[in-house]
Amino acid sequence: MFKGTPQEQYEAIFRWRDQDGDGKITKEELYHSLKHTMKAAQKMIDCSMPHLMQTKGVDGAKKLKTLVDSWNEETKLREFVEQLCATADQDSGGTITFQEFQAFVDKTPGWMDVFQQVQQAKK
Repeated sequence: MFKGTPQEQYEAIFRWRDQDGDGKITKEELYHSLKHTMKAAQKMIDCSMPHLMQTKGVDGAKKLKTLVDSWNEETKLREFVEQLCATADQDSGGTITFQEFQAFVDKTPGWMDVFQQVQQAKK
């Protein structure tokens, strides 16, 4: 987990995704951020396959791997980014502002965990 107040955590995560520092996250910036997330998830699943086969069974482990692998397909990931941006971009401005980012994460707190994990993996 990040240190600092919740506000400081939001700001740190937002700044990391706002690659050009203009105060907005574009679809392309979000795509690259999520691409890193999915690559990390794929590596984690690959390393965990023996354990997953024991706990989920062979079929369950293969289904999970197939699902995670599918999110690494560019077309599917781009479709997901489009859906995510359509939800988070409240003013339909084509980018996600800090306020929109914070409102989106507040409504879907699981995203904060995802963003934090990817940030930590990049260190």
